[in-house]
Amino acid sequence: REMNVRVAEKAVLEADRLDATARLAATNLAALSAQNSLATAQDRLNYLVGRDVEVVEAAAIVPMQSSETNVQRRPDVREAELRVEQARLSVRLKQADRIPDVALTVSSATPFNNDRLPRNMTSAGISMSYEPFTWGRRKAELTEKRHAVEQAENALRDTQSAAAIEIAAYRRKVEEATAQILVRRMEAEAARERLRVTKTKFQEQAARPDEMFNASASLTQAGAREQEAIASYWNARAAYEQAIGED
Repeated sequence: REMNVRVAEKAVLEADRLDATARLAATNLAALSAQNSLATAQDRLNYLVGRDVEVVEAAAIVPMQSSETNVQRRPDVREAELRVEQARLSVRLKQADRIPDVALTVSSATPFNNDRLPRNMTSAGISMSYEPFTWGRRKAELTEKRHAVEQAENALRDTQSAAAIEIAAYRRKVEEATAQILVRRMEAEAARERLRVTKTKFQEQAARPDEMFNASASLTQAGAREQEAIASYWNARAAYEQAIGED
């Protein structure tokens, strides 16, 4: 704010204002990184002590899908859901053991070389099999199957919580990488303006050659840091997409 006032009063150069803007952006980035680290640590603590994990999403700099949608797309979560369905089907099958087995039998016969019997004889019958006394075996097996359902549901909730924490951590990394690109671009813009001023001074013989070389080197370094920030962003984005189950 002070630099904006001084630039308006022509008390400092535009390069000084750009430097101040870049330093402010770098400070905000450090604060964002600290907040994200704290949020990730809180999520992991809640997970370890058995609390409900409620991931707090930061304001997305880049458009992304909701965490709930991302969690459901993960292969490990889908596998846990299938295990729950399998356990529930096992309970239904075990409950079906209490239903008697009923069979309908129909047969047809045609006797040969016997004129006294009818030419076509058809018979039908119903058979039923059931085990009335199991001495508690059927109930114990059904209880075991229901316990398996509870275990599968607990495993599903655990997998969902762990997936939500992991996805949120990678998402925060993408947010930080995006903010870092903005910081590096501001630094490069400030270095570019500083080089322009130094060249003007050098042409007017108000700056030494080493000052111009240093300004040029600073711009080159700022450009290299910007490229590194872009590469870091794509690495973070790739890790995030892998975490949500995308190819």
